[in-house]
Amino acid sequence: MDSQAIGQELAEAPSAGVEQLAAAALKSLWRTAGRLGPLWLIGTLFIALKIVATNGLLAGASEVQAGMTTGALELAGHVLPAAVSGLAIRMYLGRGRDAWKLDGAFWRYVGVITLLSLAPVMLSVWVNTLWTGGLPKLDMGLLAEATIAAAVLILLVWSTLRLLLWPVGRLMGEADMTPDRSWSLMRGGVVGFFGASTLLTAPLFMLSMIPAMLTLHGDHAQGELLGAPLGSAMTLVFAAVAAEIYRLRLADLAGRPRPVAEVPPGQQRLTASTS
Repeated sequence: MDSQAIGQELAEAPSAGVEQLAAAALKSLWRTAGRLGPLWLIGTLFIALKIVATNGLLAGASEVQAGMTTGALELAGHVLPAAVSGLAIRMYLGRGRDAWKLDGAFWRYVGVITLLSLAPVMLSVWVNTLWTGGLPKLDMGLLAEATIAAAVLILLVWSTLRLLLWPVGRLMGEADMTPDRSWSLMRGGVVGFFGASTLLTAPLFMLSMIPAMLTLHGDHAQGELLGAPLGSAMTLVFAAVAAEIYRLRLADLAGRPRPVAEVPPGQQRLTASTS
């Protein structure tokens, strides 16, 4: 797709406001609620297993074993949610039984989403090095590094959302959905996606904090386990917002008529009189 076609799509792409996206995502969640149960259960069980492994199995492990296990769990913690979100997006966009098809498009989606989600993790690893050896001394150097880290994190999140339509489009069989096209079509959609996702997941996040607060001075793992179902539900909510912004920014675009060139009023009167 050339730059002129991308520019034309960009000019015609429907806007995706926070309220519009949130309402559309809620409708998708309600419409497919009966089919999302297995995905929600898979996500909940995985979060629970990860919590148990982190708090129990690593207790008696050596430093090397603990590091390898932690790395494997961290990677799986990105791969499985990506897989769940891919299956959910297909359900939201009406794929029916084909939603469960683990084809090449599905695995490419999982790979791209996993890579995009790992970038902020690598940044957090670097930030954690700032705190090595205890609480660092607050000085201008630390403030400068913290400012740079925050700016890079914002840039990474913003860039990831601008590329969101690329893996979603490939997942849905849109062969010509490229990173460049996604970047153009998501212009003006980043704030809408972030706002709608925050609006819908904030209540779930606050509810998940209740068991964590109740077990603050007791068994932390128990509080985390009680919040696992809500964590799985948040993955499905993010997927619903992604599906709806894809629908609004691309799918609806295909059915919109091309704009008719405006004719000056004087020319309109002349055309009418001659006819």
